[in-house]
Amino acid sequence: MKCEYCDNELPINVSKCPSCGAGQQMPHAINSQEDRQENSSSKGADEKFCESCGQVIKKEAELCVKCGVRQNTSTSSVDSGAKSKLVAILLGLFVGALGAHNFYLGYTKKGIIQLLITVLTAGYGAFISGIWALSDVIEIGRGNIRDSAGNILQ
Repeated sequence: MKCEYCDNELPINVSKCPSCGAGQQMPHAINSQEDRQENSSSKGADEKFCESCGQVIKKEAELCVKCGVRQNTSTSSVDSGAKSKLVAILLGLFVGALGAHNFYLGYTKKGIIQLLITVLTAGYGAFISGIWALSDVIEIGRGNIRDSAGNILQ
């Protein structure tokens, strides 16, 4: 018999693959409520419970071997690459006519357009870019603008 996840050869009558740690479906096993409780009642230090079905899985597992649901593998609740809403607002207010807030959020093309409007018109276009920046600041404050990767501003 082979492991259905890592394809390694399995010893007879094992419930977990010794190579990858994945739980194995025994040919005679029945997925009853009692079996589910028995399988998920105790976990080791390097294991956790599936967020969906409660099956014991490895802490590093991205998918539950039983139900296939993707697990939350982040170690912290705050994304280290998340952009700050306050920084974006301040950049938009003070140097928004130059597109600084768009560069910060990763919208390079929008930032270049705002910068060119201001610079190529010898500053006269700053009024147009300034209104555009003020509109962006309002939308950032309302939470309607995300960074270029689609992350919510913190």
